[in-house]
Amino acid sequence: MLFGLDRDTAIITAVVICVVATAYLYRELKKSREEIDQVKSFIEREVEESQAYMNAAAASSMMPPLETPAQKIEVMEEEEPSMVPEKRITRSSEMIQPQ
Repeated sequence: MLFGLDRDTAIITAVVICVVATAYLYRELKKSREEIDQVKSFIEREVEESQAYMNAAAASSMMPPLETPAQKIEVMEEEEPSMVPEKRITRSSEMIQPQ
C-alpha cells in the first residue's frame, strides 16, 4: 500500500467526499429550480393568453368579461332537520295497561 489507512486519512477522505457530494447536489438543485421557473413562466403565459382569448370572445359576443379564476363561490347552508321526539314503547308500559 502506498499510504497507511489511519484515522486522519479516513477523515480527510470523508471530508473530500462530502464536499464533492455537496457541490453535486447544489448544481442539481440549481438546475431543478431553473426548470421549475421555466414551467411556471410557461403556465403563466398560457393562462394569460387563454384569459385574453376568453375576454375577446366575450367582448365580441356582447357578454360581460369573465372574472379572474379566484371567483367567489356561494355556499348554501343546509337546513337542519327538525327534531321530532319519538314515542317509545317500553316493556313496563306494555305490562301496565289501564283497565
